[in-house]
Amino acid sequence: MSDVKPLQERPNKTRVRLGNCSTKYLWHLINSGEIESYKDGRRRWIIVASIEQYVARKLAEQQK
Repeated sequence: MSDVKPLQERPNKTRVRLGNCSTKYLWHLINSGEIESYKDGRRRWIIVASIEQYVARKLAEQQK
């Protein structure tokens, strides 16, 4: 297995990574700018670093 970390992933994988959140909630995160994404042709890609930053922000909010 490679140690190379992916830069982007498909929305279904992101939903699982976020604890099986709903598609509606994922789109809310994308549309609000909480998570970054882009389209390449007809495919939507989610930026992995933005997922990690989102989770870090949520953890920081809980520690306040």
